[in-house]
Amino acid sequence: MNDKIKKLMDELEFNIETATAYAETSGKCIYCNIDIINDFSMYIISQIDHIFPKSKYPDVQNDPKNNVLSCYYCNQKKRNYIPENLTDTPEIILYDNKKRMYLIEDIRKKCGLSIKNTHERIKNEKEYLDKITKILK
Repeated sequence: MNDKIKKLMDELEFNIETATAYAETSGKCIYCNIDIINDFSMYIISQIDHIFPKSKYPDVQNDPKNNVLSCYYCNQKKRNYIPENLTDTPEIILYDNKKRMYLIEDIRKKCGLSIKNTHERIKNEKEYLDKITKILK
């Protein structure tokens, strides 16, 4: 366990899964790389995603290597997606860093997860909120 994970657990009472997810990306979304910890509105809607969805892979749902920091937008778009043509078990993929990162990259591509798309979704939601505000005035 590295120092960052230990401090997150000791000082902020993070569980091991959450601490590992934050430390892995230094507070950025694993999928689109948006900075979550330096933007309060992103932080409060950030989520811990399960690379292998817990509904399909309950055996690895609490494995720290299966939990990643995700912004709300990427997690909602990804949902339960996982490629169907996996040749290895989740345990092998999660503990082989090269295979794990290849899988994350595949998820990014197949689900259209990028910082550009996240910014576009934020912009659209702000425009939508502006319309609601005008109507309610």
